[in-house]
Amino acid sequence: MYGTLSLKLQTSPRTSIKNRIPIAFIGGLIANPTILSDLLERHIRDEIRGVQRIEAMATPAFGAALMALSASRQR
Repeated sequence: MYGTLSLKLQTSPRTSIKNRIPIAFIGGLIANPTILSDLLERHIRDEIRGVQRIEAMATPAFGAALMALSASRQR
């Protein structure tokens, strides 16, 4: 499941990034402290050096509204 995410983020195995890559976990299963969120964060940190977990800047609903607005303007 989360292996696909790390494959998309990394450029080579055990990538070391000079600049921090902020990542926010959004959604009930991974936004809150759970076994899944801990495993996911550990996996991402092990595979991609430089990732920093941050708090989400907006709710998923707000992000979806922005995406819908953007899509409507492209038509």
